Amino acid sequence: MSEDKIIILKTIQMPSMRDFDRMIAKARRQARQAGMKRSDIIAAVSQVRGTK
Repeated sequence: MSEDKIIILKTIQMPSMRDFDRMIAKARRQARQAGMKRSDIIAAVSQVRGTK
């Protein structure tokens, strides 16, 4: 949220391991449903990092 040159930031908390595991499981399900493979992820990370 901002007004003129003022920015208000909100502190965030690290999720519990249980919540983190749930988020990871959901992300994996969505990736599987989208037809993504591990090689797709490796290629995307390499592209962003500028490596082969």
